Amino acid sequence: MRKRTLSHTLQLLIALTILSTASIIGFIAGSQLNSSVNRGSERILSSTCSELGQTIENQLQQTQQAAQTLADYVTRSIPAQSLLQDPKFYAELRKDLDEMVSLTVTATPETTECAIHFDPDLLPEDAACGIVQKRGPSSAQFFPVVSKNINAIRDNEDWRDIINVQMPLWQAPHADTAGERQIVLSYLVPVFSDRILVGYVSIDTDYDVLDQRLADIKVYDTGYAVLTDANGAVIHHPSIKSGTILYDDNPELARKLLDGKPNRMGVTGPVSAKVHGVDKLLASTTLSNGLVLILAAPKREIFQRRDTMAFLVIFTVVLTALFFLIVTTMIASRLLQPLNALQKAAARIAGGDFDVHLAATGGAEIATLTRSVQQMAERLHGYVNYLEAQTYRDVLTGAGAPRAYEREVTYRKDMVSRGEPFSVIFFDVNHLKQVNDHFGHEAGDTYLQAAADLIRSCFPNSELFRTGGDEFVLFPEGSDLKDRYQLLDQMDAAMTRLAGEEKPVDRISISYGIADLEPGKDTTYEMLLARAEKAMYAMKERLHITR
Repeated sequence: MRKRTLSHTLQLLIALTILSTASIIGFIAGSQLNSSVNRGSERILSSTCSELGQTIENQLQQTQQAAQTLADYVTRSIPAQSLLQDPKFYAELRKDLDEMVSLTVTATPETTECAIHFDPDLLPEDAACGIVQKRGPSSAQFFPVVSKNINAIRDNEDWRDIINVQMPLWQAPHADTAGERQIVLSYLVPVFSDRILVGYVSIDTDYDVLDQRLADIKVYDTGYAVLTDANGAVIHHPSIKSGTILYDDNPELARKLLDGKPNRMGVTGPVSAKVHGVDKLLASTTLSNGLVLILAAPKREIFQRRDTMAFLVIFTVVLTALFFLIVTTMIASRLLQPLNALQKAAARIAGGDFDVHLAATGGAEIATLTRSVQQMAERLHGYVNYLEAQTYRDVLTGAGAPRAYEREVTYRKDMVSRGEPFSVIFFDVNHLKQVNDHFGHEAGDTYLQAAADLIRSCFPNSELFRTGGDEFVLFPEGSDLKDRYQLLDQMDAAMTRLAGEEKPVDRISISYGIADLEPGKDTTYEMLLARAEKAMYAMKERLHITR
């Protein structure tokens, strides 16, 4: 029996090592890749659901704030409930409130109707029991409708709802009673005087806007958005009729989505379910008006990238193993060093460290393999960076996004509890709405970017966070903290120079308020931020700026 030579033995050992290493790399990389991409895909679905829900919430909150502001104004305008019986007082009141209704509808462009209704029993005889303004043929035109039917309010479902709950409430989407809009969302706020319910404020918003927004949502290739009420009755669905109970044939899905615990983004899920024979992932979030927003997408589409990358990993591992098996018979000694580098790089990639730098040494085949692994690491790294950038960086202004601001606030709260000194500056960009209204949203975006750039130029060593549409927060750091007041003076001087610019969009104007932590007085971060915000509004008053 012919004995194996040392060379053959070494080649066999190397071949076995290569096969073992390739298998381990493939298994670890495949497992880590599968887990990482699965988590990333689920986070994308949750994040998309959260962002869409927040967009809708912003619209709802705008309506809520407008209605509550109008209701508060009505309450302040009626010193005593008995004054409503005075014809002269009531006539003057209606004239004043008519102007306020006009201001309210101007500030809420998606409003179709704004109304103030009073209890006719509390009014002069035969007096009109309310003020109603409806949107005219033009989206910017509103026209008044006098409410003369004294019994109308008694027959009004809105009035019955307000009497029952005596607190602000959203009504489910319903047909507009005037028939001018097919479906509307109504928000009602009661009005009290002397602790007596004297009427209510109602604002109707066009549901078609929300419906179209939901219809335009594309989740991956064939995913879609669904809107239901709290009981699962369909309000919007691309293929199911409104009113159908979504969970009749899947009670387990109802339990997961309706009773599940939301995550820190306010999203329940994603949960896995078979819908019409297709395996899907679903995520949901409950809106402030009680409606439930659901995003659904086929698992096949969500994990398509995972399957493709898994195939590439397997293909690369198999090709690598075959390649090295052939090479070991010719250049075994030269093979060990580059293989070692590849093995270490693959382990780092499998462990989530994509910052690898591989030199294309050795033969042409090894160099090609090295470049392939490098490119794979770079692509994975880019994918992770893209996800992080989308989450933590505001695309328009380059400032930190709300998620980044929340992370910073956690750190600042710890500083408050330790009594470590720091300052917070609250910025609000003035005239943004006027720029949007008169020059378009593209000019408004440019105006907002210029405002953010001006703040950063004055505070070059500090991170700027965008916390709202036209609101920013900054925590001065280093020399910026030391010179914070001088830097604010420089920013005032810069805005004074810009005020003389020919183009209105170049006249950057920003109101701000600064608050320094006072240990013992500021026991929470929210107290410190409230002082900064109060100072900002004081500056607005000095400048005679409403927004």
